[in-house]
Amino acid sequence: MACGRLDGYFEENVKSWDIMAGELIAREAGAITSDFAGDPARPAEFLVATVGIHAALLHIINRAD
Repeated sequence: MACGRLDGYFEENVKSWDIMAGELIAREAGAITSDFAGDPARPAEFLVATVGIHAALLHIINRAD
């Protein structure tokens, strides 16, 4: 995300130590992080995306659920 190779990424049931540093780096680069409801990211539901596609990716994830 931070270097521009991806526009969005999501994963479920990760350990907090697996996402903490990456979340900070992505947010500092301008990405948005959240859970699948748009609330603060958490290990059970982790989504990171560019500002331009975050809302659309949330919508797609929730429709697929």
